[in-house]
Amino acid sequence: MDDDRSTRIDEVRRTRFLLTLPLLAILLSLILASILLYIANRRGYADIFPLALVLLGIGVIFFGAFYDFGANKYLENVFIAKAPLREGDITQINREQLIMTVIYAGVGILYIVIGLIMNFVFSLF
Repeated sequence: MDDDRSTRIDEVRRTRFLLTLPLLAILLSLILASILLYIANRRGYADIFPLALVLLGIGVIFFGAFYDFGANKYLENVFIAKAPLREGDITQINREQLIMTVIYAGVGILYIVIGLIMNFVFSLF
């Protein structure tokens, strides 16, 4: 029984990580592109990236706040199957959505902070 629980927790964590992995890959690629452009002496192009990161960070936060992460489809399947929907199920759905919203807000804040740091560093050199 305890092994089932730990397997489920690992699955949930893996799924959360896989949902945030594309955002982190985009962040890393934008950072690398801006650094390469800055090193290649293309400051006009490199100076756009900090602003782009801040705007993308705001977009990620809004996406995380308003996306349902599959909850509507799950509820639709429950109603189609005419399965009982308990209060515990609704609480679990709300909890998972809150966790994903917080994760996306954290990634969005990371975008914004890195954009501000890049802006500061680019202005120094």
